[in-house]
Amino acid sequence: RRAVEPASYRPAPVVPVTPRPAVAPRPVPPVPKPGPVPGPDRRIVVNKVSIGGYILRTSRFRGILEYEVPSLGVSTRVTAEAVAAVRYPQFVSRMGFEDRRLMNRYLAADTDGSGRLSFDELEEFQKKTCREFRYTANETALRPDRFLAAGGGDCEDFALYTAGLLRFWGWDPYIACFGPPSGSGHAVCFSYEAGDFPAGYLYYRLDGGAAVDGTPLKSGRYVPIDYEHVGSLSDAVERRWKLREVYIPEKIWGLRM
Repeated sequence: RRAVEPASYRPAPVVPVTPRPAVAPRPVPPVPKPGPVPGPDRRIVVNKVSIGGYILRTSRFRGILEYEVPSLGVSTRVTAEAVAAVRYPQFVSRMGFEDRRLMNRYLAADTDGSGRLSFDELEEFQKKTCREFRYTANETALRPDRFLAAGGGDCEDFALYTAGLLRFWGWDPYIACFGPPSGSGHAVCFSYEAGDFPAGYLYYRLDGGAAVDGTPLKSGRYVPIDYEHVGSLSDAVERRWKLREVYIPEKIWGLRM
């Protein structure tokens, strides 16, 4: 036999392997620890509003709502009492007299207990006023408390009663008189509005000028309130009559008008 020579051994070629880049592990966000579950003895603040320059805070404690005006040290379970603690002293300071019956009527106009007067609430107040008070001609402009005591009055007295409501709630009221160039006319309440009001409302744009006593008037829009008409005028204002004068409400009490 022939000898079979072994085949020569050739090693397989070495293929270089490119190392894969190391992948950094993604950070795992920390899981926050659950906070304490409010218990029945934990006070929770559910709302804060600003009224008359003060904070009215509503909180819940043991399932009961409480209303606080911290800067006045007031805490009560009745919204109206907290609002009154702010509004009553401011009203007395501005008007110079105190009449709880009148102020309680003004306070009750806030029917939803928000601590503010809305246009819807103003409309309801005016309707109620026209139902409960009678038109009675007289010689002098009645202060709101005297209008209330008398059970009525004429046009400027209704307007002054409305102006008192607006003053109570921090609005900016005036008394406007419409009429012919000479002779008697008709008085309504004017509300200066720097913000929004219902789109359908009539308003008068006054640019500068002054009230009858010389007080400068703000430039802007003034919404009329005429008996039960809010944002419009009643039939007491004739078609061709013009706006003749504007007054500061508190400065015409007792004047012949």
